[in-house]
Amino acid sequence: MPLLYSSVRSILLVLVAGIGDFVMATKAIRAVRDGYPDAEIHVLTSSEGAAIAQRHPGVGRIWAFPIRELRGNRFRVQPIVRLLRQLRRTRYDIAVNLYPLGSWAGAAKMGFFFGCLRARIKIGQASGLLRFCLDERLPANVFAGKHMVDAMTDVAIAIGGRSDNGGLELSGGNGSAGKWDALVGADDGSLPRRVIGINPGGDRPNRRWPAVKFAMAAGALAARCGARVLIFGGPGEEPIGQEIQTALNGAALNLAGRLNLCDLPFFISRCDLLITNDSGPMHMAAALKTPVVALFGPENAACLRPYTSPDLYRVIQKPVECRPCNQATCSTGLCLELISPAEVVERCLELLKVADSLNGQSCAENPTVTSTRCSALRES
Repeated sequence: MPLLYSSVRSILLVLVAGIGDFVMATKAIRAVRDGYPDAEIHVLTSSEGAAIAQRHPGVGRIWAFPIRELRGNRFRVQPIVRLLRQLRRTRYDIAVNLYPLGSWAGAAKMGFFFGCLRARIKIGQASGLLRFCLDERLPANVFAGKHMVDAMTDVAIAIGGRSDNGGLELSGGNGSAGKWDALVGADDGSLPRRVIGINPGGDRPNRRWPAVKFAMAAGALAARCGARVLIFGGPGEEPIGQEIQTALNGAALNLAGRLNLCDLPFFISRCDLLITNDSGPMHMAAALKTPVVALFGPENAACLRPYTSPDLYRVIQKPVECRPCNQATCSTGLCLELISPAEVVERCLELLKVADSLNGQSCAENPTVTSTRCSALRES
């Protein structure tokens, strides 16, 4: 370990991003934890990420940055000032930015933030104005050409972390069992059905496969596998869930807007399969080892695919000339429109057959096959 990083007692990991990004960072956090087993590790993340981070065993304290709250009012600076004052009370030995900076504006904001921190060593990607606020500059291309998990882990190793061959970490939310025992029950004398979750939402409209196509795929799987369908979605995505439930003639359990971020892993961990857009729940499924079919639109799947065993995921992405795209909206949505429900169903059946093979089961389309991931889901 470099002499510069010796005698480290406190570390601040900065990851101002979404829930999926925090899940992808769990390998890097573990590497820092293993490299500095006696250090106090704090994480600064978004309010959404903070809800997931609270359950992470390697983190001593979570600082929530209200990034989503500020989107509606960019001039509401009081929460930021209050947060900075609290952070400055701790003189960290190391402060490191784990997340890539995609614009000069982002680098300038992060530079201002790092300039306000009281840290002995400030480390991050040498990008834009941030470079002038760092003591140790990592290459500007440190995130280029790598999966995001591997890139963030490389940053952790650069500050003295110790990586391993493990994957992502996420609690399955077993504490939610009592809260939802009206839906998830113990053995009621009937054979459990397959449970297929669908996540039709996403943080940008152009990352969302059309709801009608989700309904077509879910309906076909329910008919062929005798599966129970769960519809997931965050706040504001209730209309999408309702549209799909209506298209399925009510033959699905619509949980859109009903689950908090502590409950969601509980349900995902009990699904036999999740069909999802490129989103936080996709990375949750990877961490929980739930088989996942991931539908990618404008982003680069090679860098953001589910970080799990190849036997546990399938990515569907169509070649288009305009990828990668950082726009929030799109006039055509061609990259996702080209994905057909039939192709999604085919990939789902592939994964179910692989799971059956691994579990010694016989056929992915046998509706009487007992689920190995969950007990019976009662009809709502």
